[in-house]
Amino acid sequence: MNELRLTSKPELIEKLTSDFIKIESDSNTWGTFYLCPKTNENWQKIYVETEYHGGGHPVLFKLPDPRKLDLINIALNSEDLDEIASASALLLVNEKELKEEFREDLINAIENKVSQKDFIWNKLNSEKIKSIISETQLFDKTNRRPILGKKNIEIEKDFEFYKDISERAKKIITTANTV
Repeated sequence: MNELRLTSKPELIEKLTSDFIKIESDSNTWGTFYLCPKTNENWQKIYVETEYHGGGHPVLFKLPDPRKLDLINIALNSEDLDEIASASALLLVNEKELKEEFREDLINAIENKVSQKDFIWNKLNSEKIKSIISETQLFDKTNRRPILGKKNIEIEKDFEFYKDISERAKKIITTANTV
């Protein structure tokens, strides 16, 4: 079994954090920092999709917090759908809060993965890829870059960037849905 790096399973989060030592809470991010007394590792719990009813979904991850390439790697290579969804949700959080663009890197990585000779479109791989695309909203062509102070040509270029990624993601979803 792989070492746990992150999870969004409420029961597992509750179990783990009940054994952890609470270090501090951040009222700005609604995050909580913990120390695992058994391993001396630091963990953080945050809430994603906080704009939805109920305050969002908890995600617990080991620090240092995984960044874009780590999260893409986890999402594409994990066999655990919860871990895949958690990594994908954190990509979205980092895009919103840290302005860390990931979409081009992710769509390239997905396309590379599904085009490898040893990749098989089975039910699990189909669910994994659909989960990644859905959780990261990769299919959404909305421009996420600032538009203030930009010329129309720059705004149009940004729109085309996101539109291209969206179309590529939809093409992959279409293939995944045939499994």
